[in-house]
Order: sequence, then structure tokens, then C-alpha cells
Amino acid sequence: MDMTGLDKIIEKIGLDAKNAGAEVQAKADEHCAEILSNAQAECDKIDAQAQSDADALRADILARGESGAQMQRKNRILTAKQEMIHGVIESAKNKLLGLDGIDYFVLLGKLAEKYAQPGDGVMYLSAADLARVPAYFRGTLADIGAKKGGSLTLSDESRDLNGGFVLAYGGIEENCTFEAMFEENKERLQDVVREKLFS
Repeated sequence: MDMTGLDKIIEKIGLDAKNAGAEVQAKADEHCAEILSNAQAECDKIDAQAQSDADALRADILARGESGAQMQRKNRILTAKQEMIHGVIESAKNKLLGLDGIDYFVLLGKLAEKYAQPGDGVMYLSAADLARVPAYFRGTLADIGAKKGGSLTLSDESRDLNGGFVLAYGGIEENCTFEAMFEENKERLQDVVREKLFS
């Protein structure tokens, strides 16, 4: 075989190899492009899901924040109302404590009439109230005791009280101090004040 024929065979083999390489390269490029396209689609999908999750999380955080703010607002309003109710009740109690002598003892007489019991009773006052008892008050107590079928006298011994009195019948005592009466009727007083203030 001459060299020219060999050269042609080599040239043909080279050309076939070049064409086969180009075909392999084209298929590899096509495969790479497909992989990149799939990867980009997956990234886009992940980005969209991440955005959707972020939007949902943002909406949830805003909803919880708004709910928390509404709850705080309600709590503050409730606290303010309770403070107002407490203030009105304390003011009423202080008004009773601040009554002048005659009005104060008229009130004590009415309370004694309500809480007095049959039998022999003794009323105890604070030292300050005992020092300002009007002359007629002992007679008022005697009348109340008689109406209840017993007696009611004022003790010359004072007690540590802040407005009102204590009634004692033998070993049983009835706490008729303003503090005790306000505490005993606390819920009812709060309801009345709440209705007057906020209805």
C-alpha cells in the first residue's frame, strides 16, 4: 500500500474520530444543559416555596402580634376600669369616715339597728369615735336593744378600729367596721359601680 492510501485512511480515521468527538461533545452539552435546566427549575421551585413559607410566616407573625396587641389593649382597659372602680369604692369609704359627728353617729345608729340581735350586747368603738360620742347616742343604743328584746350598751373600752364598730354578744362578735362591710359586699359594690360608670 502506498503512503497516499495510508494517509487517506489515517485522515478518514481522524475525521471519523473528530465527528464522533463532536457528537459526544454535543450530547454532553445537551445533557449538561438539561441538568442545568432541571437544577434551575428546582431552584425556582425552592425559591417559590421559600417565598410562600416566608409570606405565611410573616402573616402568622403579624396575626400573632396583632392578637397580642389586642389582648394587651383589653388588659390595660380592664386594669384601668378596675382601678376606677376601686377608686370610687375607696372614695365612698373615705366619705363615710369623714362624716361629721352627728351624721356619723346617725349612720352608726342605723347600722346598729340592722346588726343588733336579741340578748345583751355591747358596742365597741375606736378611741377617736369614743371620744366624740354625742350624749344622745347611748339612749339610741338602749332603744335599739329594747326593740330587739334585750339590751345594747356602749363600752367605755376602745378597740383598734377605723370607722364603724364591733358588736359583742357573749363570746360572739359581729364586725361592723366599714372595712369589714365593704369587704363583705365587695363584689356587689363593684357590680353597682361598674354599672354606673360603664353602662
